[in-house]
Amino acid sequence: MPLYEYRCTSCGRITEVLKPAEQRDEPVACRWCGQQAFRKVSSFAAAGVNGGGCGPCTSKSCAGCR
Repeated sequence: MPLYEYRCTSCGRITEVLKPAEQRDEPVACRWCGQQAFRKVSSFAAAGVNGGGCGPCTSKSCAGCR
């Protein structure tokens, strides 16, 4: 089962949740304050979309980009 990250609309903290892919866009309760949290795009998943690296970068790691 995939691990998804959700950002709370109230406190801004990230909650990680294991859930089926077909339920990924459903909001969850923030584990910190209980308010609604919505799925965010993970930087790990976004970097993998282009086959590694960021944009024109040829590095396989984004550690040096920031």
